[in-house]
Amino acid sequence: MSDNDLFPYIAQRKTSQGDCNPGEKQVGSKCVCMSPDEDCGHHTEDVCVYDGGIDNSVTMSQCRFLAERCQGTKQLQFINNGICNDVNLNWARDRKSLSTSSTKREECGYDFCYDWERCTGSQCLCLLPPQCPENNERLFCIKTGSSGKRRTVNLCSLGAIKCSKLKSELMHDGACEP
Repeated sequence: MSDNDLFPYIAQRKTSQGDCNPGEKQVGSKCVCMSPDEDCGHHTEDVCVYDGGIDNSVTMSQCRFLAERCQGTKQLQFINNGICNDVNLNWARDRKSLSTSSTKREECGYDFCYDWERCTGSQCLCLLPPQCPENNERLFCIKTGSSGKRRTVNLCSLGAIKCSKLKSELMHDGACEP
């Protein structure tokens, strides 16, 4: 699923009360995506985002991030408020990749929380692997710890393991062979 699929409100939508989504502005009776260049000239606070198109973290204004996310032309994923500093690009890549299979996409501040996260305030926090529901949806075979023991985990557990920075290596999609 691409970012374009995730933002169906890119097309104009009617509004009667000026209740546009973040990254949108009201034009007449419709909400349309803001232009990062034309509408974001005033300074707003910085955010750090992962740009999948260049495979790197970038600092940009909140306004530009929301406008570009609304337009859906860039592969942007929120990392944190403020400038980018000591970003774990491996986790940003893994989170972006895993998010396409997530059954949960809960809006949380400038971010969206996925199966392995919960929204607290306006921030996505990682679940611990034991907090994930046990199910057989979307299974993966991984090696864990220094012993390299193979085990089968679901998407939530894999995301929680990666998010918690526990040592693991993805072997393949599907359950481990006995």
